[in-house]
Amino acid sequence: DQKQLDRAKTSTKSAVLMNLESR
Repeated sequence: DQKQLDRAKTSTKSAVLMNLESR
């Protein structure tokens, strides 16, 4: 579903941003 895909994208983005900020 599009909604689930969008949610997965947001989750991944958040994780990546957190990783970058952790450096």
